[in-house]
Amino acid sequence: MAEIQSRSEAAPFLRACVSGSRFRDRVARMGVVKQPATTTEAMQGLLHQGICTRAALQWLDQQP
Repeated sequence: MAEIQSRSEAAPFLRACVSGSRFRDRVARMGVVKQPATTTEAMQGLLHQGICTRAALQWLDQQP
């Protein structure tokens, strides 16, 4: 008897890579920070605005 697949297999999660300068430009265009900003300032601005708070906290926690 043939086997029937009841669930689809999810495609592997691909992370989009964005350079630091492109990330800072995008955050500045959102009006969160003024340019030129460091990545830390951009993350703090996102956190302050309540945007992507979990990701911003994770990134800020990893900084030496």
